[in-house]
Amino acid sequence: MTPELRALIDAAPPDPGVYRFLDVDGRVIYVGKAKSLRSRVRSYFREGGDGRLLLEHLREAIHSVDFIVTETEKEALLLENTLIKRHRPTFNINFRDDKSFVSIRVDPDSEIPRLQVVRKPREDGALYFGPYSSSSAVRVTMKFLGRHFGVRPCSDGFYRAHARRACLKYQIGRCRAPCCGHIDLDEHRRLAREVALFLRGRRGELVKDLERKMKVASQGLDFERAATLRDQAAAVRQTIEGQIVTRTLSGELDILGLHREGGRLELALLFVREGSLVSTRCVPFLSELPSEDVVSSFLSQYYASGNLVPGAVVVPLEIPDSEMIEALLTERRGRNVRLHVARKGERKRLLELARRNAEASFRSRQRLEREMGQSLTALQKALSLPRLPRRIEGFDVSTFQGRETVASMVVLIDGRPSRDDYRRFRIRGEDARDDFSALRQAISRRARALVKEGDAPPDLIVVDGGRGQLAAAASALADAELSAIPVVSLAKARTLSGKGDPVRSDERVFVPGAEVPVPLSEDRPEHRLVVHLRDEAHRFAIAYHRKLRGRASVRSDLDAIQGIGPQRKRALLRAFGSVEGIRGAALEDVARTSGIGVRRARFIQEELRRLRDEVSGETSDDGAHGTT
Repeated sequence: MTPELRALIDAAPPDPGVYRFLDVDGRVIYVGKAKSLRSRVRSYFREGGDGRLLLEHLREAIHSVDFIVTETEKEALLLENTLIKRHRPTFNINFRDDKSFVSIRVDPDSEIPRLQVVRKPREDGALYFGPYSSSSAVRVTMKFLGRHFGVRPCSDGFYRAHARRACLKYQIGRCRAPCCGHIDLDEHRRLAREVALFLRGRRGELVKDLERKMKVASQGLDFERAATLRDQAAAVRQTIEGQIVTRTLSGELDILGLHREGGRLELALLFVREGSLVSTRCVPFLSELPSEDVVSSFLSQYYASGNLVPGAVVVPLEIPDSEMIEALLTERRGRNVRLHVARKGERKRLLELARRNAEASFRSRQRLEREMGQSLTALQKALSLPRLPRRIEGFDVSTFQGRETVASMVVLIDGRPSRDDYRRFRIRGEDARDDFSALRQAISRRARALVKEGDAPPDLIVVDGGRGQLAAAASALADAELSAIPVVSLAKARTLSGKGDPVRSDERVFVPGAEVPVPLSEDRPEHRLVVHLRDEAHRFAIAYHRKLRGRASVRSDLDAIQGIGPQRKRALLRAFGSVEGIRGAALEDVARTSGIGVRRARFIQEELRRLRDEVSGETSDDGAHGTT
């Protein structure tokens, strides 16, 4: 330890706060929180340290330390999370919540309740249910709720636009259409309260209530309503039987399982709501930190990122600062939150289930990494690449009749998408009219960014197309003096006609200087890798192209109407959600919009319908990318 570092440690304040260890270049390599900064930091340099495995490596790298004093330990915990996200220190775990969970929002007390899928819950008095680990999972639930309860899922603008005629959801039995008066609003609010009971997990109570109402309806000779209630009760009962994992635990409970082998860890979260397992989440980490520190850091970071906080969290071991974390989670939830170390009973059984999930995910991840390594090695061999293609960048172009031309760049690192590195390009000037020129411009701009920023170049660039696209990409790299970057183009399979039955060729890879393309057999892992890259670039380009076309459509339709300025346009779109919503709305609803009135409303709708009729004969396109 240098005299300067010793002086800094001796001068550490005794207050709560955050400490940051820095290396010789001034980079933050570790961030920690402490009840007493002085005693905590000194513990790292005592004989034997504090018993943590990473201590020797950390001490060797520490060149300096600084301190930030806070009023309370909870403030220190919050600041630690912020600094870990900002600096991404080498020796900390950094949980990056790149998987956004979804929840179902419903406010049964609102005038016209709505079922809504949201990413981030807000403190708005509504009820939020979840989390659901995927949009497909929440779609299944929403489909069930629509079929058996019929609470409206549409936005307020869409709702107002269908005041005279119900939408398709009503026609297929997924909504009771309160917009058109097909259901009384009081009855609609009652259905929303039943949805809340269902989502809370109080399904047994809901079944009893439905059965009671069914008997009342039957006794009143309202057999149609009785049959509807009977079907609802049966559907809820079937859901109960399929989801119960424990009959002794109620409320909201998250179970955290842990599997570790050396510096590789896997955490598994099970989300249990009223005895039902609603979803799971597995997260890998590389860390030499002790397991209790990993769990502590994960909990504070995970629930700080806006995820729903349950009433209790079961953890696999005793963790430091558990009281501090409980206080933080209690504040975020607005009600009491407890951390439990399960030692027996149902919680212990669920903790073992979570551990097995963590181990299974760990093994699966290892297997995928091995397979991906084999795929990269096979691709390197097939294309005679100078090094293993650990970073691959894929490009595609999307356009329609030379308008709103865009290009996309997607990135695979070790075979996995790195979405933070994705880029989109709006093609400028005359290049927008030609696929080859558009691709050349996109790669030229990427090449200039590589040179300017001094980043390590990719190990391989893949463009979607044939020889023409390959020549455009190679020319752009040559102009930037980056010809050393390998570049290939991937052409789709073709159906070859000739004698006998038509034959479908394999995907073909064109390589600079080679007269014959390299065939990729569909049953090979390297084929699946590059096709996945091409498809992802295609998807990303089309999504951007559609977004720009949608904006252009709104601009061209509303901006073409005389007397509609930015304020009125915003008011109309806020009220009706889209140009189509304005076209289909009742005249009096449009007239009630701020700054419009009856005469202008009639003029707007007539003009929008005229503009639609003018383009009705044009051929539409979903943004097909450049031909190969």
